Amino acid sequence: MECSRPWERLHKNRHKLWDISSQCQETISNRRHQMTLLGKCCQQIGSSPKNAALPCGQNIPKMKYSTVTAQQKKPDWNRAVSDAEKIVGYPTSYLTLRSLFSDEMSNIALHMRKLVGSSHPLLKTAKRLIYNGRNNMQTRGLIVLLISKAAGHLDPNELEQDKPAGVSHNQRSLAEITEMIHTAHLIHKGVVNLSPAVFSDGTTLQDMEFGNKIAILSGDYLLANACTGLASLRNTHVVELVSTAISDFMEAEFIGEFDTQGNPMPTADFDINFWEEKNFKAAGSLMAKSCKAAVLLAGHGEELQERSFEFGCKIALAWQSNN
Repeated sequence: MECSRPWERLHKNRHKLWDISSQCQETISNRRHQMTLLGKCCQQIGSSPKNAALPCGQNIPKMKYSTVTAQQKKPDWNRAVSDAEKIVGYPTSYLTLRSLFSDEMSNIALHMRKLVGSSHPLLKTAKRLIYNGRNNMQTRGLIVLLISKAAGHLDPNELEQDKPAGVSHNQRSLAEITEMIHTAHLIHKGVVNLSPAVFSDGTTLQDMEFGNKIAILSGDYLLANACTGLASLRNTHVVELVSTAISDFMEAEFIGEFDTQGNPMPTADFDINFWEEKNFKAAGSLMAKSCKAAVLLAGHGEELQERSFEFGCKIALAWQSNN
């Protein structure tokens, strides 16, 4: 006779319920044990050698190997730059080369050949600019174009001719100006402090003097071209922003202690605020103010301009910390 009341049915099937409860507890215990082993495996993935044995099954080492391989794989910088250039629709890897290959710079290059065989830093700078175009030396203009592309334009009529790229002619000019100013700064930093005590050989001293003249002349030429390009933008706010970035380059050279050759000397106590101040003026100011100027040319308000300024500043400081 079947039980008619619910409690009677529960009492009758109490043994079955007990067995189910025991199985559930056993399953939970096994799962906890597996999770503990998996946690130990995960902890040892980053610290164990590639072929070290782990306290978990046979399939875990494969996961460990692929994870470590992914972590150790270096990012492809050239691929990233190429993809970014496709986004903006404008090749920016060699923005400065158009100025470097002008008639005036060609004449300077003829004189620069006399420095071959000397140890003047100008030769290394020129080699890095021409042969290593796809590196972080030549990506400041690309960042400006990416900011311009991301921000867009408030007035779509301004992009009628450049609609496929989404970047106006003035913004492309600003990107080229940014690269020219940065290149001029690199060339000027190659000027050597001459001292008879350091360069006792007369021939070496003459080579360094000649190299300094070429460095100053070529850097000034690029700065003059940049200033001419700034004036052609016909925007006084942009001119003021970029001009103050150029002055920040000069101020950065007088922050901290330097040796006789102008190289920064390490300090006993590392101060992060001092590091940020110096590197902002030395690198972050141009990047931050160029990004802000690009958004300003698009007609955006103060809020977006400040965000672009912060982005440019932080990415420049990240480059400096990596270097």
